Amino acid sequence: MTSAIDPRRAQLRRLKTLALGLLLLMLAGFAVSHWQGERGIWAWVSAFCEAAAVGALADWFAVVALFRRPMGLPIPHTAIIPRSKERIGASLALFVRDQFLEPTVLLAKLQVFDPASRLGSWLADPARSRMLADMARGWALQALDFFDEAAVRRQLHSFVVQQLRQWNAAATAGELLGLLTADGRHQRVLDEGLQRLGRWLEQPEVKERASQLIVRYIQREWPTLSSTVNWVKP
Repeated sequence: MTSAIDPRRAQLRRLKTLALGLLLLMLAGFAVSHWQGERGIWAWVSAFCEAAAVGALADWFAVVALFRRPMGLPIPHTAIIPRSKERIGASLALFVRDQFLEPTVLLAKLQVFDPASRLGSWLADPARSRMLADMARGWALQALDFFDEAAVRRQLHSFVVQQLRQWNAAATAGELLGLLTADGRHQRVLDEGLQRLGRWLEQPEVKERASQLIVRYIQREWPTLSSTVNWVKP
């Protein structure tokens, strides 16, 4: 089975063929103008073709010298990227770290960009909010479709049981009591709770409800005492 041809490689070959053809055309133009004696219009043609050919060769050499040695010759200052890729990578990493990821620079850029305000302004539009909610709902429903309910239930049950078996309840209770009793904290908590309870009981509606509950309890548990109290004072 033949593998698919990358269209970018085909495009690169076409461009290389076009560039080579233009270079050969310029060399042919330079040769023809030189054969014509470089007089009149041929002088202009000769100058144009010569400049174009020299520029093309210079560009070819500069690009090739970045990645490999031109024609395999050990020319100094060629194959720059293969020989210096570690140094280039380290310099690029330092540049990114110092210019983009340095905390003060990053915070300054975030303050200028103000992502929270931009997000809030974007979500302030009711149509966008509904669209985002619908998308999140759709994603959640699609995610639920991937789960087997019985399998998820078994995994959760196994996880919870395992965690409960490993849990040291006595140690946890001891730590909790230690936190509550440290520096007399439990006394302050108790005092605050009693004060809040007292303020709640001082409310008239609470007093009325509490009195009704007490009267009903006495009437149910001690009816004789209740009737005697009612006879003395309703």
